[in-house]
Amino acid sequence: MQLGFKNIKNNFKVDNNHLIAIDPTQRAWIEVNGNAISNNVRQIRSSLKSKCKFMAVVKADGYGHDAKFVSEYAIRGGADQLGVATLQEGIYLRSEGIKIPILILGNVYTKKDLSICFKNNLMPTISSMRECLICNNIGKKYKKNFYLHLKIDTGMSRLGFSIDEFINIFDAINSFHNISIDGIYSHLATADEDEYLNKEIVIHIYKS
Repeated sequence: MQLGFKNIKNNFKVDNNHLIAIDPTQRAWIEVNGNAISNNVRQIRSSLKSKCKFMAVVKADGYGHDAKFVSEYAIRGGADQLGVATLQEGIYLRSEGIKIPILILGNVYTKKDLSICFKNNLMPTISSMRECLICNNIGKKYKKNFYLHLKIDTGMSRLGFSIDEFINIFDAINSFHNISIDGIYSHLATADEDEYLNKEIVIHIYKS
């Protein structure tokens, strides 16, 4: 059965097949307060050092709350950057007039997709020397630096340089003339399980 919903109370469509009027707010709904989002961002920012940037992650359509809506109010609250999961999500926000830096947290690795990323002023997550070389060549072609983030794998095993690899090639990556490393990050595999977190890995990264 196909049902059409409008997310407005007492304003709903009728299923012509079954002649049943269904109010989408009858059982459950979401009401999002944009000012609350802005205030939450301000509260978090107040705990950060002055030079520390704040990235609001708005992937999966702002976690179901409307990516454009959440992004705009997060920016009003002081968000410096946005994070999305896919290239398509980043392009959508650009098409809606969002201008601040946007990081794509997912895997963007082909020359075609990285070129689209560059042309839309989006920052990819980079996990290999091959991807760095592609980005550098794209930047060189357009005579403009390609901003990106490097990711280190600390146990999640999705994306990222291995620790030893990263240590060995970081200087080479940093020497490229047409890329700018805007950030370096990781995704801790057991962030909520301190007793199982491999602290030796983290210590090794910091010492290196």
